[in-house]
Amino acid sequence: NLKFNPILRKGDGNSINRETMRQRAKEMKGNLGLVDGENLRIQMNNSKKEFEHLQGKYIVLPGTLLRYSVGGLHVAYLYWFGGSWGFIFDWLDDDWDGRGLFACSE
Repeated sequence: NLKFNPILRKGDGNSINRETMRQRAKEMKGNLGLVDGENLRIQMNNSKKEFEHLQGKYIVLPGTLLRYSVGGLHVAYLYWFGGSWGFIFDWLDDDWDGRGLFACSE
């Protein structure tokens, strides 16, 4: 079972940096990677009603880092695209805001 926990904590302000985000993911047992994310994406799309409360949020998958050909590191996250859940790959160096969630093992 997974529990969806916010990335931000009280006192974080509007966002956190990549080091804080990745460390927090490990601490919270929310360090899922792409394989986990694909399984979660399928589950979320097969049970859309169960996950509709997460629309407008994104679920970070910090357990897998991808290096693009120009050298930058990216991380995947799941996002609601108005009809289904899908992947977005974003710069790891971006700030991580209050819409972000970790999918954490209970």
